Amino acid sequence: MEVTRAASNSDLRCGKYEFEHVKEFNYLGSQMNQTNFTSSEIQARILSGNCCYYVYGKLMKPRALNRSSKLKIYKSYVRPIVTYRCEAWTLTNRDEQYLRIFERRILRKIFGPVQNEDGIWRIRLNYEMNDLIKNADIVRFVKAKEWLGWVMCCGWKGKEYIKEY
Repeated sequence: MEVTRAASNSDLRCGKYEFEHVKEFNYLGSQMNQTNFTSSEIQARILSGNCCYYVYGKLMKPRALNRSSKLKIYKSYVRPIVTYRCEAWTLTNRDEQYLRIFERRILRKIFGPVQNEDGIWRIRLNYEMNDLIKNADIVRFVKAKEWLGWVMCCGWKGKEYIKEY
């Protein structure tokens, strides 16, 4: 597959072999496309995360487990499915928003509603969710993995590179 923003419909020939021109395909569980945008990959990962969450739906019922156990299930089973190969992602603001919406929806189911002083139940607000998870949301997790992947890739050379600038 050639990575280009220009449309090309001709097949690639290499000797006696002919390779079909495709716009996207799955490779080792990741969705590759010719424009090298990661938005479609992130959407596919979010769908996989939803499927995983609903597989564990009976455990996530209100009284089955306590909140800390549910949060551990989310962080150890669901989040890794969503963030698989996230080191190569280039996040746009829209992608970050989709990831945060996905995570907040699950966290609201885990933590449940809260009761006001007047006895009315309401969903938890975004800042309340951030306080409960101590600002360790999925976008920070992805960005930390990107940075850690870069440091591990560059090793000591990365430190020399930083010193130059």
